[in-house]
Amino acid sequence: MEKNISRKNFIKKVSIGGVIIFGGSTLLSACGGNDNNQPGEAEKKANSPCSDTSGLTDAEMATRTSNDYTVASPYNDKMCGTCNLFILPKNGKPCGTCQVVKGPISPQGYCKLWIKKVNMTS
Repeated sequence: MEKNISRKNFIKKVSIGGVIIFGGSTLLSACGGNDNNQPGEAEKKANSPCSDTSGLTDAEMATRTSNDYTVASPYNDKMCGTCNLFILPKNGKPCGTCQVVKGPISPQGYCKLWIKKVNMTS
């Protein structure tokens, strides 16, 4: 018994199957969690001493947000510690400051105002 399937039905069934597989895999990966019990990026950022912005005004927080400041740079070669605007931490503190973005700044952080540090030698 030979069953002929039309091209239209074939494409429809393949499309529905693809949506089911893609949707299922997306759902499973979202529910998977962190199996190795190590902190994720969000937890690392939240636990950073350079994340305490409790003393900042709304305008200062808006500057941090609008410039996409983060305590963990997504780039290996662009970090606050190598930025020309970064002011080094003092007295053994973990956080420095910035000439533009107010509040505690992580040397490993990043924002879109990053400017390569210029070595001044006279």
